[in-house]
Amino acid sequence: YDQFGHAAFGGGTGFNPNGSASGNPFSSYYSTGGNINFEDLFGGQGGFSDPFDIFSAFFGGGTQGRRQAKPHYSLKIEFMEAANGTEKTIVHQGKQYTVKVPAGIDEGNRIRYDAFDVSFEIRNSPIFKREGNDVIVNHEIPLTLAILGGETVVPTLSGDLKVRVGSGTQPETVIRLSGKGIKHLQSSRHGDLYIRYVIKIPTRLSGQQKNLLREFEELF
Repeated sequence: YDQFGHAAFGGGTGFNPNGSASGNPFSSYYSTGGNINFEDLFGGQGGFSDPFDIFSAFFGGGTQGRRQAKPHYSLKIEFMEAANGTEKTIVHQGKQYTVKVPAGIDEGNRIRYDAFDVSFEIRNSPIFKREGNDVIVNHEIPLTLAILGGETVVPTLSGDLKVRVGSGTQPETVIRLSGKGIKHLQSSRHGDLYIRYVIKIPTRLSGQQKNLLREFEELF
């Protein structure tokens, strides 16, 4: 792993949302979402706020010939489901569809099917924070471990991992575990996992512990 300071979090890596959902029983593609304001494109004052109004003005027909919007479903999924991928079920017009959620899906991504669209709401994790395809973990270690060094067990997306802590580790020290982050949608590459050490300072000390710390202080 690599070690960084605060600059390790300067900017995150986003993913390319354009792709195809392999294995789906019907065609689909990914979209980052976002709205187009047609008033900005065609003018809202005395102009056309909807592009179909242009055709209505020239050819008539009012709103009868407008294209019907597809149904849209929003699915709530857990952080780990978004990171590792999952399957969800949607009932559309009396039929049951299995939506294969690819690993790496993010808030705002949309999967467009022939019959409907699906977007995602991702619940926050109490452990992990996502920045693009990178993941950040605040990991608490005791003061003695920070001073003397040793090993600690940190959570990752694939389970707990034993990591070496160097002697003299300072508060807010950040280490990087390359390739331990979230998978990119269109490739097999993964982001990185950043571990920020939070050093736990004891708040209650016995008289003996205080005396030992004073003796330790005198050595410096």
